[in-house]
Amino acid sequence: MHIRHGDYQQHRGGEFFFTVEQYLQVMQKVTQLFPQHKVGFLVCSDSQHNLEQFASLNVFFGTNHLLEDLYALAACDSLIGPMSTYSTWASFHGKVPLYRIYHPDENLSLEQFKIYVPGMDYKYPQGLTLETKG
Repeated sequence: MHIRHGDYQQHRGGEFFFTVEQYLQVMQKVTQLFPQHKVGFLVCSDSQHNLEQFASLNVFFGTNHLLEDLYALAACDSLIGPMSTYSTWASFHGKVPLYRIYHPDENLSLEQFKIYVPGMDYKYPQGLTLETKG
């Protein structure tokens, strides 16, 4: 989970700024996609968060180091985050499907998780194949 709070409060009028409660809402939806599994979340952010806010979920925090968090996110099974080049690079580098949050209230499905290419707003182009994690 990539929580971007720093500059996103003002960036594009706060269009992609979501509250912790909205991120929690999305995280709850993700756990419902995997009812047979104990889902864990690595939360990486550009701001400090209180672990108690996430008490209802199995959450771990990144180191808050720019590169360490990027590589840690790239090693996850899937990613969640706002429209951001940071989470896009993690998706691309790790070949990890990313769910981009546009509207936290929308329904969530596994089909919405895609591996993004930085600078492009879609999944890998037709015909380009990459090995995925097995």
